[in-house]
Amino acid sequence: MTVLSSALGLAAQWTAHQVLGEFGWGEKEWVPLRHLWGGESSWKRNADNSSSGAYGIPQALPGSKMASAGSDWRTNATTQIKWGMGYIKNRCGSPASQWDTLRANVSGGNASANNFDVTVRIGDRDITEIVDVQVSKREAATASAIDNGRWD
Repeated sequence: MTVLSSALGLAAQWTAHQVLGEFGWGEKEWVPLRHLWGGESSWKRNADNSSSGAYGIPQALPGSKMASAGSDWRTNATTQIKWGMGYIKNRCGSPASQWDTLRANVSGGNASANNFDVTVRIGDRDITEIVDVQVSKREAATASAIDNGRWD
């Protein structure tokens, strides 16, 4: 993953977090949404599933469905995010409901073989989330470097 694609993915996540309220959702819907689209597309606006034809951050099938949210659906993360949130709201009601459905339908309750539960301590809070293995290894190395005074 390049620095640019990482930055674009983080920008897309920030955008999605900012528009949760437009769909009547609160903060509790953020983590399930992050897991859903992190697993689907790694938050890449140009994610293209060659076997199914799904496209974009929400992996619309076909991708052209997102044209209902804007003519820039191929390249604009915000257009894709708003279309995807509308889809989730109409289909399941919320990201948490969609995430629960996905987890119930996948053997072992994990949405992806590449995901695992991890607990991180931030200040006085323990935060348990399902994270991507590659991201967690990088974050663990960064946290270790910070803890050991090797990070400027």
